[in-house]
Amino acid sequence: MRILILAATAAVLLPVMPAYAADVSAEAKIVSDYRFRGISRSDGDPSVQGSLTIGASSGFYAGAFGASLSDDPRYGNAEIDVYAGYATDIASGTRIDAGVNYYAFPDSPALAGPTDYVETYARLSHQLGPVRATAGAAWAPSQDAIGGEDSLYLSAALDAGIPLTPWSLKGHVGRARGALDYTDWSLGVDYALGPIRLGAAYVDTSAGTVPRADATVVFSLGVGF
Repeated sequence: MRILILAATAAVLLPVMPAYAADVSAEAKIVSDYRFRGISRSDGDPSVQGSLTIGASSGFYAGAFGASLSDDPRYGNAEIDVYAGYATDIASGTRIDAGVNYYAFPDSPALAGPTDYVETYARLSHQLGPVRATAGAAWAPSQDAIGGEDSLYLSAALDAGIPLTPWSLKGHVGRARGALDYTDWSLGVDYALGPIRLGAAYVDTSAGTVPRADATVVFSLGVGF
């Protein structure tokens, strides 16, 4: 059923959106550890990831994200997210973005119970020269896959390009409330070489007793299209 839903969504989005599209972006990436809000979803192993977003000139967009997992006992071997939203500038350098994200795990073990869930999100960002600040909130209504209660994730991020160099710095902090309450944070650096981006980031959480939530350094190699 989950695969049918994803296939149907793609079948609707892909033929229709390009006719109105103002922008199509894609990225392929490999990371040394897939950390989702500070907690590993790849059991500390590398993950191959890809994303595709199609945006219309009206501000509406839709897309998908996929990631390989490492035979996770709960999520299986793959994650596929489908999302849609609306983004627009509300002032010079200031942008709002809101949408819905459906997280799916097509081959999760039957005994793992429900894993797929829906989450809404909103972000506010401001760009000032090479510095961009972003505040975000993501809320998911009560669902079995997330412990039978609603969840809220608040985040703040700062990205700063170093003038006249291909280097940029990035920082992030987030707070999760729901079945699991904890804080995550990261600090990293990126190096851009044309469409290729190399990255390294220190990632940690306050969920010390949770498996796969310990501190680590995540390396990444991505290419944008």
